[in-house]
Amino acid sequence: MHLKEKLSVNLGSKPFAEYLQSIKTIADELALIDSPLSDDDITIHVLNGVGLEFQKITATIREHESPISFEALHDKLTDYATFLQRENIADIPIQANFFKTKCA
Repeated sequence: MHLKEKLSVNLGSKPFAEYLQSIKTIADELALIDSPLSDDDITIHVLNGVGLEFQKITATIREHESPISFEALHDKLTDYATFLQRENIADIPIQANFFKTKCA
């Protein structure tokens, strides 16, 4: 029960790769004690743990008719996290300092 409880941890301030790895580690540990999770269960735990900024991609993933593997889920979410980082960087106003030079 303790391992399954740990699955409900949110991304929070963890680095995204660390969050996904923690979910994978817990799923692997559960499989070792003969209590494996289905791909759907892992997907649900991961999607419930990411923030609202992932809402668009999580909605798309939830619409899949067949289960998605952890590896495919990892790739999709990592790509989306990279996209979000680029978007956040683009939203930061660039401030340029202009120095006046004296003409001779």
